[in-house]
Amino acid sequence: YKEITIEVQSAYQLIRYESYDDLFNAFAYIHSLLNFEIIFAQSALDLATQALKLRQRFNIPIALRLHGEDIHIDFTTGYGWRIDPKKNEIITSNIKNVDSCIAISNTVKKEICKIDQSISTYIINNGVNINLFRPRKNNALKKKFNIPNNYKIVLMVGRNVNIKSFHLGLIAFAEAIKKFPEMVLIHVGKNGNGQDL
Repeated sequence: YKEITIEVQSAYQLIRYESYDDLFNAFAYIHSLLNFEIIFAQSALDLATQALKLRQRFNIPIALRLHGEDIHIDFTTGYGWRIDPKKNEIITSNIKNVDSCIAISNTVKKEICKIDQSISTYIINNGVNINLFRPRKNNALKKKFNIPNNYKIVLMVGRNVNIKSFHLGLIAFAEAIKKFPEMVLIHVGKNGNGQDL
């Protein structure tokens, strides 16, 4: 089959493909060595579409992991692939045709159930590699923003959109700072509608 570039990252292989034929050939070769028991697709649009084609050829069940962008629709910010009617049709069909879904949150699960209540859906929240990301002394953020060393940093992470309820974090922070004045609040995330902040 056509030669494909392989990058080794951590304990898995990342294989890039240019066409469905490349994907099929790479999958067929690796499947002959490893005998896959499940296809795990990380996107309800293109990856799920390709996974369904592979299932048709190899009869391997598909678990589809959905993220916010796959499933949520926010017309105020233009967020979500399903705003586009053609993408919505593909995503809806893909969800109805996979064997099970994995949602990263309760809100994602609710949106999946609106499309298909009969599909097995499990919630597995995003994980963190504790070997890379763990509490430790590091003053880089304090140096970058000129924050005194004795201050604590409260961090909020995520897009600033209504569904994330960052306004509640601001209310909680306003109360906490009354008791513990040596704190700052930092929000990190993609742009949103800004209505909550």
